[in-house]
Amino acid sequence: MDLLVMTLFLGLVLAMFMLIPRLRKSDHVKPVKSNISNKASDAYTKAEVSLHNKRTDCWIIIKEKLYRRKVSLYNERVGDLNLVTQERDDIKKQYDEWRKRRLDEFMACFNTISLKLKEMYQV
Repeated sequence: MDLLVMTLFLGLVLAMFMLIPRLRKSDHVKPVKSNISNKASDAYTKAEVSLHNKRTDCWIIIKEKLYRRKVSLYNERVGDLNLVTQERDDIKKQYDEWRKRRLDEFMACFNTISLKLKEMYQV
């Protein structure tokens, strides 16, 4: 029974130590600084706005820049891919030549050994 009471008491003390600092921090609210300046914004007349009040005005420029950027990025990647493909084909060709030469040498040795064995075990 004493152990249970002691455990509950320690639990309450620990809970108070955790809650009291949080309550003190929430009492001190810092003022938020605004990044908005108080100067007057640029004013445009209705005629100036109506000249550029079309959907296509902004999007042509934006799409054209993005399109040019995408095309140049695509062309750069295609060039890189062509270089890598050429290097891969060259190495693959060299590997195939080595593989064929190794196979030819193996078959020559195999035929020599099989002829020798036939001669040895011929009765």
